[in-house]
Amino acid sequence: MKKPTTTLLALMLAVAAGKNAFAADLLAVYREATLQDAVYAAAKAQYIGAQERLPQGRALLLPNVNFGAGANYNDLETEYKNSTFPSG
Repeated sequence: MKKPTTTLLALMLAVAAGKNAFAADLLAVYREATLQDAVYAAAKAQYIGAQERLPQGRALLLPNVNFGAGANYNDLETEYKNSTFPSG
């Protein structure tokens, strides 16, 4: 497998050297190649992920607030027809 930089360079040189009716400037070819390069995309994603570590680290030092609420209501009506309980 070729290195991505050599593949990218070869692609740019091939387009620049070609005399096609297709007129592409070197910057457009480079941008298109970076969109298609999996290694470049992985490195970019890793860089963006590393940028998030600092805010996440700071968040651990900040105060934390939690709130919870709950309510219960029980309504029980009981009627005894034949009372077996002493009424004393």
